[in-house]
Amino acid sequence: QEQSQLQAATRRMESLDQDLQQQTSQWQQSQSQYQSLQQEHAQLQTSLQKAQDRVALFENRESETQESLATLSAAKQTLEEQLEMLQEKRVLEDQRQGLAAQLQAQLDTWESEMQDKTKEMEDLRSQLESSKAEASSLKTQLEESSGKVASLEE
Repeated sequence: QEQSQLQAATRRMESLDQDLQQQTSQWQQSQSQYQSLQQEHAQLQTSLQKAQDRVALFENRESETQESLATLSAAKQTLEEQLEMLQEKRVLEDQRQGLAAQLQAQLDTWESEMQDKTKEMEDLRSQLESSKAEASSLKTQLEESSGKVASLEE
């Protein structure tokens, strides 16, 4: 009977040893998943910060472009007023034509610059929207990653 009890105890010990090995393996897998999620979480935070920095840069450049556009617009208005005044005055025809041609050339140049600045501002807005969308996507991924990390920590 002692022999039978000894064999039963040995089988029970072997079974417990197998359970322990299985639980140890599962724990190691959980630790590996947890570390992997922590790394992914850190990478997402870094990517989000970079995307937010790009958004801030594009917003700043857009503001600068709008200021340049306002300056060019004011200058254009001034030139148009000067051109109009010259056309209204009865100055010598040669002087009027010479000055009007100079002002028109300058006005054409400034108009071209205004078109360039407007195009640049549209490009910046497009880049800004793209960066905002990327930042939003990264934020969503980060929130999902945070939920996974919190769930594994429990």
